[in-house]
Amino acid sequence: MPSAFEDGCSGAACVNSRRSADGATFALFNGEIYNFEALGSELRGAGGAPYASDGEVVLEAYAAWGDEFARRFDGEFAVVIVDLRRRRVLSA
Repeated sequence: MPSAFEDGCSGAACVNSRRSADGATFALFNGEIYNFEALGSELRGAGGAPYASDGEVVLEAYAAWGDEFARRFDGEFAVVIVDLRRRRVLSA
């Protein structure tokens, strides 16, 4: 699921936000996912473009793995998913 990156800040206190291409799913992310490169390889396959940062993996992981997406993350993070299609909010 391609997403638009909306990041207007930097530093430890920065919260990254992303939205899906269709605008129906949003993610707020803060922290660090140590295994984001391995997850990116799994999500995009061996020939896919690598992720530039750990925040990029969040929406694609949710789209691929559903409610259990954060169980695959190794790191220190806070994530909020707003899924307008399913009319719900998830946090991890």
